[in-house]
Amino acid sequence: MPISDERKYHLSYCKICQLRDFEPEIGMTCVLTKKVADFEKECPSFKIDFEVLEDKQIEAHNAIMKYIKTNFMLINLRKKDYLQPNHPIYKKYNHKKNTHNLKFKEIQQMNGLFMIGILALVTLSICTVETKGGFKFLFGFLAFLSLCFTIARSVIEYYTPPKNVFTIDELGFICKGKRVFWLEIVDYRILERRGKRGFFNLVIGMLHDEVQSFDLLYVQITSDQLLEILSLNRKDYFTRFERNLPEII
Repeated sequence: MPISDERKYHLSYCKICQLRDFEPEIGMTCVLTKKVADFEKECPSFKIDFEVLEDKQIEAHNAIMKYIKTNFMLINLRKKDYLQPNHPIYKKYNHKKNTHNLKFKEIQQMNGLFMIGILALVTLSICTVETKGGFKFLFGFLAFLSLCFTIARSVIEYYTPPKNVFTIDELGFICKGKRVFWLEIVDYRILERRGKRGFFNLVIGMLHDEVQSFDLLYVQITSDQLLEILSLNRKDYFTRFERNLPEII
């Protein structure tokens, strides 16, 4: 049974807290209250279990490595395509508060129906010129309908604003309907290569779901922006005590 976002946020504290306990009937609880967590933003009794945290970091790193090896051909993955949390970044936001309420839109692509309309218009126009007799009128009429359809599609696309597909707030981000809290992010990598066969993926090692991957190729965000947003908002204890884990490449 899927857990709520609120419960997932609370577990981001509880799973690496020294005061965690477990009750078979209700799940992870607090030693102090004997109940499940019910705080809003910060747990006042939170005490980090650094041994568990280190284990989570190693698990996240290994899970990311396995995911990349499975889904990307390492022989074609160059060093410059692979960005780690400590990759140098160009500072734009400077403080995490400046990143909250940011909204990144989807890059609009050529609509398939519009392309079909163009293709039909060109084909029918050629047929109208080349054909004689009664079919000439028929092809001309169909070409006119294709022209009307193409114009209508272009107007619709022009006045349809791009969607916000990546939004940032104080607690985390929402990408294409998927909510991720900053506290869940143990480790991450950004894989980026531009071009026809390019990719732009954020791969996250998480406390709960091991690995989550987000395809950002058609999102109006740069790798520098993404790196800075993640580095500013991830909880300090995930970076301050980070191990020097081996690189994948």
